[in-house]
Amino acid sequence: MKKTVMFLSFVLFFGSIFFAKNYALLVGINDYRYLSSLKWAEKDVDDMAEILENFDYETIRLKGTDANEDAIKANLNDIIKDSTPGDMLFFYFSGHGIGGETAEKRGVFTYYVDPSKEEPYLQAELITDISQFRGDKILFLDACYQGKNTRHLINKPVFDINTAIKEKKIDLFLASSSSDEQAVEGLKIDGEIIRNGIATHFFLKGLREKVADKDGDGIITVGEIGDYFDKIENIIPDTVSQKPEASYSFYRLPFIRIPENFSDLGKASGNVERIKVTANESGEIFIDGIYFGGLPLEIPYTGNKKDLFKQWIIFSTFHLEKKGDIYAYSLETNELKRILKSDYGDASCIFSPDGKWIYFVRYFESSSDIFRMKADGTDVENLTNNEKGNFFGNLEISTDGEKLVFTGILEGTSGPNANEVFVMDSNGLNLKRLTFNGLTDSRPCFDPLDGNTIYYSRGLYREEQEVIKFNLETEKEEVFIDYINIDTGIKFSPDGRYITYQSIDIDFPHQLYALDTKTKQIKKLTDCEDIDSWQFSPDGQWIIHEAGNSNKLNRLYATKIDGTQTVQIGDFFGEYPDWGYTTLIKSERE
Repeated sequence: MKKTVMFLSFVLFFGSIFFAKNYALLVGINDYRYLSSLKWAEKDVDDMAEILENFDYETIRLKGTDANEDAIKANLNDIIKDSTPGDMLFFYFSGHGIGGETAEKRGVFTYYVDPSKEEPYLQAELITDISQFRGDKILFLDACYQGKNTRHLINKPVFDINTAIKEKKIDLFLASSSSDEQAVEGLKIDGEIIRNGIATHFFLKGLREKVADKDGDGIITVGEIGDYFDKIENIIPDTVSQKPEASYSFYRLPFIRIPENFSDLGKASGNVERIKVTANESGEIFIDGIYFGGLPLEIPYTGNKKDLFKQWIIFSTFHLEKKGDIYAYSLETNELKRILKSDYGDASCIFSPDGKWIYFVRYFESSSDIFRMKADGTDVENLTNNEKGNFFGNLEISTDGEKLVFTGILEGTSGPNANEVFVMDSNGLNLKRLTFNGLTDSRPCFDPLDGNTIYYSRGLYREEQEVIKFNLETEKEEVFIDYINIDTGIKFSPDGRYITYQSIDIDFPHQLYALDTKTKQIKKLTDCEDIDSWQFSPDGQWIIHEAGNSNKLNRLYATKIDGTQTVQIGDFFGEYPDWGYTTLIKSERE
């Protein structure tokens, strides 16, 4: 009899893996009706669906306007109606949330909710709805708490969550952070820009690479997911205070079974691929009759080519054409195309962080202005409408895409080559002058980890300069780096670790150097012709820059942040390059 009971237990336990149905209801919202937009929430849903479908989950995706409370409840009710005791429900939400001490106060915002008038979908109500499912239930909330670039989730699970688990209303609860912490998206970890919520990224990694399968038996249990979440805290950079959390009922409760033919999905091979720029049959590149150079060179890239998906390099031909059209070069398809033809001098082009906009400076005969356009070259607009005799330039954008900082030479301003620093919203509103000293303040940039801090150099051209740190809240400045052999400004790597700058070299003016703030070591990165403007790649591992001669016939190059490699990008002329991610510039091969 005991053997019979044991056999039945075995059948019931493993039958829940092999014969039960698995459901996943996945909700994500980027652009809310009443709240600020998020960047990766809907991609979170798509990535989650893709991986779960590999493990025999039936997935339902609710995104954008479809992610409303009525639709969520209707789909949930349909799943509940068909559920059996051996089934599994995975409910996932990525979007805005609101904090509170208990589940009766915490909640998530669906698409149509107006926070000034309506309650969110409260956590207690959500748990009650999910609890009607007849099988096992997982609740994963990767939700933001007000704010455009940080995710600050509901409070740390306290007694009410533990009670819900004890009463089997849910079996596994996952939260991206505790109540007093921010859950950040878009970080660079191990050289990779994370295009998901951070907790979601590691959850997907745990499944794709099977690292969440602690005992390697091919079955990932809710307890193993809990153990894996405990380890995530040690992987997230020290600069981010975030502790993803997990609470579960029964350690050995199966979550997924890994198929025997399942291979690691999305795991970088580490091989070096050669990505070639295309050329015409004669080995020359022409665009509208303008000669861009001869046969292009190869660009070494370490990693998977798919990492370059939708990555573009934009640049201007300001000095070459005496006008300055803006061009884009695809690192994915190796195409070179013009996205803006101009009768003026367009230069200093940069991507917005979300890839939707390109900002640039347009030079007229007696003034210059800050412009922006959609990344595909449409909807060009003047953001500053400067007066005659005033010139704006040295343009940079904040990490959250909310603010622009730049310098201006104002007519009548005292001092030789006087530059002042200005800041304004990225839509052109709230233009504000920050400095009033009549000195040469050059190339301002934002702190990548603190949008309220900017840096700029101060000193005469090709003389030793100091770097100034300016706080936008207090409007106070202080010396950040005392006089060093630096010329025209600094730039931070996306993770804030490296400070790069131009330094005057005896043999080759304007070479790039990098200060590693972690090791305090300074390394010379380049040894080539005169270096001018430069920007980081999205993953922070490369620097895109121009180098050329006094005639400004510059080529574009990419240099690794460790200085081990500099490669020429094509053989065309260009200047003011930036390297970004966008889906709006369309490849002819799509």
